[in-house]
Amino acid sequence: MALRIALWSLLGFAFAAAQQPAPPSEISQHDSPAIFTSKTNLVSVPVVVRDRQQHAVGTLNRDDFQLFDNGKPQLITKFSVERTAAPSLPAAVATNEGAPGATPAAAAPVAERFVAYVFDDLNLSAGDLIQMREAMKRHLDGSLDATTRAALFTTSNEELLDFTDDRAKLDNSIDRLKPITGLQAFTGNGNLPLFQLMGSLQAAIERMTRMPGSRNIILISPGFLLTDDDTHVKEITLMNSLMEMAVHANVTINTMQARGLYTYIPGGDASHANSRLTALNATTREDALAELADGTGGTYFHNDNGLKEGLDLLAARPEYIYVLGFSPQNLRYNGARHTLKVTIRDGKNLDILARRGYYAPGQAPNPAEQAKEEIQEAVFSRDEVKDLPVELHLQFFKTSDTAATLGVLAKLDLRNLHFRKAEDRNKNTVTIVSGLFDRNGNYIKGIQKIVDLNLRDQTLEALPASGLTVRTNLDVAPGSYVVRLVVRDSEGQAMAAENGVVNIP
Repeated sequence: MALRIALWSLLGFAFAAAQQPAPPSEISQHDSPAIFTSKTNLVSVPVVVRDRQQHAVGTLNRDDFQLFDNGKPQLITKFSVERTAAPSLPAAVATNEGAPGATPAAAAPVAERFVAYVFDDLNLSAGDLIQMREAMKRHLDGSLDATTRAALFTTSNEELLDFTDDRAKLDNSIDRLKPITGLQAFTGNGNLPLFQLMGSLQAAIERMTRMPGSRNIILISPGFLLTDDDTHVKEITLMNSLMEMAVHANVTINTMQARGLYTYIPGGDASHANSRLTALNATTREDALAELADGTGGTYFHNDNGLKEGLDLLAARPEYIYVLGFSPQNLRYNGARHTLKVTIRDGKNLDILARRGYYAPGQAPNPAEQAKEEIQEAVFSRDEVKDLPVELHLQFFKTSDTAATLGVLAKLDLRNLHFRKAEDRNKNTVTIVSGLFDRNGNYIKGIQKIVDLNLRDQTLEALPASGLTVRTNLDVAPGSYVVRLVVRDSEGQAMAAENGVVNIP
């Protein structure tokens, strides 16, 4: 199901009278989406670098990397280093307007890492599932911290558990995992389990696009076969589509070969004829798992009996992630696949993990839709962005035992904006989005406000340091929430994004 998020309802803005530096004719609100200047197509390439001991390396800079698109060197125009092992993201804490002198409640950890485990119960044997159940519980003992949420999917859709940190619910669902028999016969030309597996992966990707933070899928499977008849083209097309969907949504697919270490005995015996794969069969199954991981910048764990350790490896975020960005030159909007390659100068003793490609858009981007997508991606993120001078303040007031009003205040220093000169006016359009999430990262609601700035020269010169304060009110029930504030201006195409936490008793 295509993602549709109701962030675009337009409401009025509150402008504090004491901070109002301009008459109403110079600052106004309108009820149509903001139109931003079209940007070049930026392709982001996350990269993990490890040394020979498999320790993440975080000391490289832009000039150390080389990036190739279809074999042609590209200019890296965007470069950043994310330290994922840093403390939990900072967040503004809501104060109680009904008790002005009260000390705000301590900030609860923000859910910022989401891992979806997809069990291929259509192909996993009973023995493999028993081992995986025990490995999963031991894995969750060490990996499910205050900032992590886990979800369970199966290829048969028999067991589904949405994102949670509730160990009792997770353990109960894990205990109920069992192999689904009767469909394996379709693994040949009908190949029903393969299409169901792809459908489950698609559902997991679509679910994760609505989670605000790091997105990681772990597919646990013995592998699956691709057919060699007319269905093969459909299967390859579907796999490519899934990988592109994952890359576009910043979802990493890691894969685990769930049979562990195995030995192929040529010929075997009749009693094991149905359970033992031929060498060619096993290779074909593993190729598909490897391709899914490679195509999305993930890791393929296989031929190893350390299942718990494998889950730990696949679920963990590297301590350092480099993000390289480039704008393809003379890009053709034909939907063609482009091959990416990342190398490091003088990096002989370093291992590189990066996405292997991307698909060109099928048509030229629409500026308005592109702007909406960029803002939406920022709302469904946890990264703090400081390109604009914005401060987030949160206030709540309980209107009854079961209801409250949450005020999201965005304070913007207008003096640091880029304005477009038009006769005697200085123009800009500021879009402000306030998104509300529950403690497990589920999106609840969001409001967008658009402020048109049409300032005279003397008004611009006299702007106070106190800036412009825009207030958004959200009706909520008592509970714990995360607020995501995103501010974007049209002329500088700069953005600010901040997190806030709310605990309403």
